[in-house]
Amino acid sequence: MTASGTNVRGAAQAQQRQFEGLQRANATVQQGHASYNAGWAQNSARQSAVVANYTNQAIRSVSPYVDGNGQRTMLPHSLPQRQTCQQGGYTYARDAQGTCRRWQGNGWARMDASR
Repeated sequence: MTASGTNVRGAAQAQQRQFEGLQRANATVQQGHASYNAGWAQNSARQSAVVANYTNQAIRSVSPYVDGNGQRTMLPHSLPQRQTCQQGGYTYARDAQGTCRRWQGNGWARMDASR
């Protein structure tokens, strides 16, 4: 590399380029690991959401509903029509058409099914 000791500067530059190349290669490997780990985390989050959804809907028999203000509530999806239930200080009912509603003190507010 040094041409028999006559080109020390060229040898140092060659070593520097080699080192920089190794750094770029390592950065590429690290990006691959980061991408793999991010994919793993996203998949794990999706699987956890599926289990939570199954637990709520199949085991606990509740479904998510949201009111006009965006407040989300888990309500029984087997509540018979015109029968009320109390939850979190509110009264909920399902009307003859199957729509869930929450008593607001002066009337019933519609609750829409959510995910």
